[in-house]
Amino acid sequence: MDQVAYTFGQSTFKSYMAAEAEMDNAAIKSWLCAWVANKLDVGFELIHPHLSFTSYGLNSVESMDMLLAVEGLTGVPVKTAILWELGSIEALANYIAHCSEFLFEDTISTRGEVEGVL
Repeated sequence: MDQVAYTFGQSTFKSYMAAEAEMDNAAIKSWLCAWVANKLDVGFELIHPHLSFTSYGLNSVESMDMLLAVEGLTGVPVKTAILWELGSIEALANYIAHCSEFLFEDTISTRGEVEGVL
């Protein structure tokens, strides 16, 4: 994972994702790692995607902040219960990438329908 390519911030992530046709699992995973590292004020290299969220000591408020940031960036709403059920950055990134494929397809489909009407 490249910390420079996936620095924590909406504009960096959004511009990267705008260049991609779909949400990329690796990009989401890297962004989540950067978010956790930033929140915990530790180096990016200390965050391992396969470890549980609880191993990082994230509390419920921090978890909710992360989920709101994820939804704002990706458009994928994630409930806190799902976050704890999934348990890790890696699993959450997989979930978001999978869900974003459907959102992307729906957006393309809707655009086509609107353009056909106009």
